[in-house]
Amino acid sequence: MIEIAQLVFGEEDRAHALLSASIPKSEIPSALWGLTDRPAFLYQSAQWTALDRCGPVEGGWAFWRSFDDPRRRAGMVQSHVRFIRDADIAKLRDLLPLFTSLPTTLQANPRSETLNIPDSGEEGSREITIPRGFVQFVRFWCDQTRSRPVVLPDDVDLLATIRAL
Repeated sequence: MIEIAQLVFGEEDRAHALLSASIPKSEIPSALWGLTDRPAFLYQSAQWTALDRCGPVEGGWAFWRSFDDPRRRAGMVQSHVRFIRDADIAKLRDLLPLFTSLPTTLQANPRSETLNIPDSGEEGSREITIPRGFVQFVRFWCDQTRSRPVVLPDDVDLLATIRAL
């Protein structure tokens, strides 16, 4: 089994803070505090629902979904994180269980517990269906000169695109 830590960041005492975690605070990569806050490219009057992001952090990879959370004050977000240690990344054969474990709406009382995903066992080849928009997405995503986030239209299946990567 692969153990994936779950963390929730959000508003506490009018500041961005860790609300819950399935691992001790000392094991949480410090970069996650800044990464899970409201991104600078989302200006205050922007209308948005959920924002999915991922990237390497100290000792592993983080996948997170952020929601606008104006319940207490403007500009706040609630971010749900899945953190996988470097040693377990190669064992994860499919990202779908990880992404489907992320909530789809803002949570009133977020809690965190360890997520267990079956180990993939042996590495092997598998058939991959390339989703519509995949080639364009990868071109834009990998463009070193890109200064803005990649935005996908609603008819592109983001989960299928990420699984194909």
